[in-house]
Amino acid sequence: MASWLPTTDYNPPRWRSWLTALVVLSSTAEDGKIEETPPVHTTEIRTSISPSSAVELSTTSALVNYATEAALFNSGRQFCGGSLIDSTHILTAAHCVAHMSSWDVSRVTVRLGDHNIKTNSEVRHIEKKVKRVVRHRGFDSRTLYNDLAILTMDSAVSFTKQIHPICLPSGKALYNGQTATVIGWGSLRESGPQPAVLQEVSIPVWTNSECKAKYGNAAPGGIVEHFLCAGQAGRDSCSV
Repeated sequence: MASWLPTTDYNPPRWRSWLTALVVLSSTAEDGKIEETPPVHTTEIRTSISPSSAVELSTTSALVNYATEAALFNSGRQFCGGSLIDSTHILTAAHCVAHMSSWDVSRVTVRLGDHNIKTNSEVRHIEKKVKRVVRHRGFDSRTLYNDLAILTMDSAVSFTKQIHPICLPSGKALYNGQTATVIGWGSLRESGPQPAVLQEVSIPVWTNSECKAKYGNAAPGGIVEHFLCAGQAGRDSCSV
């Protein structure tokens, strides 16, 4: 069942400033009543990485270099990814969870420390249930503005070489001209099969003015100041 819960009882100081703009979904039972967020129109998102640039990670590099990566599952099916930001919270995209009901939330699990999601014999991973989903109050399913959400796991994880939180950047930091790395289990081509092994691709970060000049008319709502724009021909992480 769903209930509205305060966001102030678990906010780590490093992300409290923007977390106050989030709304809460939960799978907690309360007097048999169900409350849900206002309806959100579903936007179809298909994650993909260009086969010309995707790299299948080796077991060692995946476990050590990408120990912050989380795989999200719904009833045993992997549907999105995320990053571990502390012992109980996962940062993910709001479009992954915005359409979910309280029943959907109760079936979501987070897998950490994994490399090949189709086998349980390769590496020992851990899996946690999700007890709360928090999405940014300003999320817009049409423009994908504020496409942020936080999942609260039902219990804390212990950090190891294979599982540890990602380093959070300063809110004022600029990364223009630097190289970003996209990782995940998204399809390698449009409507293609999903890989079992964790993938990575490197893409350059653009200035927003460069992004506006090339793609300003293509983005619903336009390119705005709080966007992080990155990509390269033949290299991407998602297609709408």
